[in-house]
Amino acid sequence: QSGKSDQAYEKYKVVADRAGKEDQGLNAKASMAAIKLAQGDEKAGEELLEDVLAADSVNAQALTLRAALYLQRSEYRKSVADLREVLRSNPDNLQAQLLLARVHNQAGDTVLAEDAYRRVLAINPLNEVATLELARILVSRSKLEDAREMLEKQLEKSPANHSFARALIGVQLAQELPDDAVAEAKRIASLPGQEAAGNFLLGSVYQAEAMHDKAITAFQAALKTAPTAAEPLRGMVASMIQLKRTDD
Repeated sequence: QSGKSDQAYEKYKVVADRAGKEDQGLNAKASMAAIKLAQGDEKAGEELLEDVLAADSVNAQALTLRAALYLQRSEYRKSVADLREVLRSNPDNLQAQLLLARVHNQAGDTVLAEDAYRRVLAINPLNEVATLELARILVSRSKLEDAREMLEKQLEKSPANHSFARALIGVQLAQELPDDAVAEAKRIASLPGQEAAGNFLLGSVYQAEAMHDKAITAFQAALKTAPTAAEPLRGMVASMIQLKRTDD
């Protein structure tokens, strides 16, 4: 966690050597593999994973890591097979379920991906990654109403989540509902501590609707609260250029 991966590797190796083929030893070896893979040493990482799986063919940690490796290589069927093995014994494994959704998505199986993301949300209802990635899939499948309803429900549970709000605003604009998008941005801006995020979203809505004077005012309000924020500054400059205010 503190970035001392080489020291962590050595400590895991002590556990792996002492515990051998017991669960603690195999999980330690899988953690060693994770470190090697993170460091870019794919060969060493894969060899460690195969050692673990030779001793325990259903080791969840090793199977999940190997599935991620297969995904990186675009070997989608192998990745799915490993993840389904993990989920067969533990259907509530959030990491494996989320990775399965991503595999299906990258493989172009959007129907299966949608179903997998929904299972992630059944396990962890406010999972931000699953919510946003599912919203993108729904939009790509022209299921804008489904995306909007899902995001609205998520915001009922987590009203200050501006990632959800931003996604909802994008869907509202795609549905040609700019007034709803403005209202959502203003709602975020009214929340304590969310003034900068809300005004940035408001400026983005106005900019998308080519209302650049209003956009600049909103971006300036965001910068007043968060003067070093990059996004509202970029947005303000972009609207000024559209208005031929290049000197400003």
